[in-house]
Amino acid sequence: AYARAYRSETERQACYQDFIEYYNRRRPHTALNGASPTSRVTNQPG
Repeated sequence: AYARAYRSETERQACYQDFIEYYNRRRPHTALNGASPTSRVTNQPG
């Protein structure tokens, strides 16, 4: 189910967190004219 093999569960979790950060905060989305998904959220903390 994974695109690559991980040496440990800890490594997999760290990579997953990085992926989620990229996917939600930095990934350009064509339906949003190149904006990231979180750029559309107005009530996000931080």
